[in-house]
Parts: sequence; structure tokens; C-alpha cells
Amino acid sequence: MLSRIATSGITATAARTFTTSAAVAAANMPKDFNQIAKSLEEHKDSAGNLPLLRFGDVSDPAVIVLQEWWGINGDVKDHARQIAARGYEAVIPDLYRGKSTLEVAEAEHLMNDLDFAKAITDLDALIKHVRETKGCAGVNRPVVLTGFCMGSILALATAAKAENRVDGVVGFYGVPSADVADLTQIKAPVQAHFGVKDPFDISDPKASARLAVMLAASGVEHEIFNYEEQGHGFLNSSEWYAGMRPILGAPPTDPTDIELAWSRFFAFVDKVTNKEK
Repeated sequence: MLSRIATSGITATAARTFTTSAAVAAANMPKDFNQIAKSLEEHKDSAGNLPLLRFGDVSDPAVIVLQEWWGINGDVKDHARQIAARGYEAVIPDLYRGKSTLEVAEAEHLMNDLDFAKAITDLDALIKHVRETKGCAGVNRPVVLTGFCMGSILALATAAKAENRVDGVVGFYGVPSADVADLTQIKAPVQAHFGVKDPFDISDPKASARLAVMLAASGVEHEIFNYEEQGHGFLNSSEWYAGMRPILGAPPTDPTDIELAWSRFFAFVDKVTNKEK
């Protein structure tokens, strides 16, 4: 079901560490995890003029969660709740400032209208804001960036260009073009996930291979997972997105791959935030 690429930027020892940690993360998943996640409430906040939704406790390490091209919808909120239920504060910046859509044409319009350079500047400031949020124990609060589709593009680009460094980056099905960011400049560990049946040039197997080359050149620890039977947006589990899969050329998702991807995500994030210790 899954083909794993441990690219040259991660040593065999590190690869074994991540794989073992993924198994531990899955084993340690609380039985009522989904119920805990669904019960978490969102709290509105802002960083400057950037609206935020926050889930979880500010005393925990932070994960900044970046939206797909649809805007903030139920799927990205569900992802944030999953993350918060595992003992992180999940912070979603509203990059579209209140706009969202369920239509492909409008999503493309919203993404094309987004000033990526300004978004990266905003995210750079947000990293500093979240790291310094009052209530967190200690002064060096760990911060991880993760994103989905467009959000993955921005997460990787921000990690390459921002002055404020993050402790790790996880991208799901999205790689920025060279004119957006030079990914050889990334300084944080990276994990990435792709569906082999994804038809989009930002996230198809060629994009996955291109990312592997750039991360190898960067010298950072990294790992890339390619899911043989999955397409674009395979982590999304809403009924609405199930209806969108045929339109996006995506096959039905496999709950086993979803669980595996999340276990690998948490193993990586636990490691780079020192939460596993």
C-alpha cells in the first residue's frame, strides 16, 4: 500500500528512529482519541491583523496549521483538532481573512489572489508571535509548521524564507515552485506526504521527487512518504470532500493510510519538539 522514500538527507539511523517512533505513536494513541478531538472548541484570536483559530492549550508546543486552497473549512479544523488532541496547541491563521468556498473555480480564484510574499511575511511574524505566547512554560516554545495543498506550499516556502525559524515542517501534497522559494535554503527537519495517484503538478510523483532532490541539497534531515493508492487531499474525511474526489481525480481514501500518515506525523512532531522524551 505504501512506498517509502528515505531520501539521502536522512541517515539510516534517523530513518529507523522515525519508523520506530511512528509505531510507538500509533500504539500510544488514546482509545477515545477521536471523541477527544471532536470535543475540542476553537478560540478566535489574532496576530496583528491576521485572524487566528486556536485549539488546545497554550502551555503545549505549537503547530501552525495552514489551510488548503478552499480556505478554512471543516477538514482543516478537523486536522487541527486531531493535533490538539495529542497535546499540542494547533493554530490556524486565516490567510483569506474570512473567505472560503466549496467550489473549485472559486478556490483557484482565491489562491491566485493571495499575495504569497505577504502571506510568508505574515507567517514569519506569526511564528514569533506563537513562540512567545504567554502561558507557555519556558522561553523557547517549540513551533512546527504543517500545511495541506496550498498550505504545504506555504509551510515549505516559509521555512525556507522566514527569519524566525521553526523546529520542523510537515507538508501534505504540495511543493512550491522555484519562483516562490528556494527549498535548498530550508534549515529545519522536513517530513512530506504524497499520493502517487495525485494528478496535480504541485503534488504529483514528479513534485515529490523534486522535493527530495532539493531537501538532499539542503542537508536537513527529511523523509518523504508516497502512498501508492492515494490521491490529492487523502487526509480529508468530510462527506463534502468525499463528493469532491471524483471531480479532483482522486480515488476513495483508505482509513489505514490515513491512520498511518497521522502516526508518522506525530512521531516526527514529537521528535522535533522533544515531546517524545
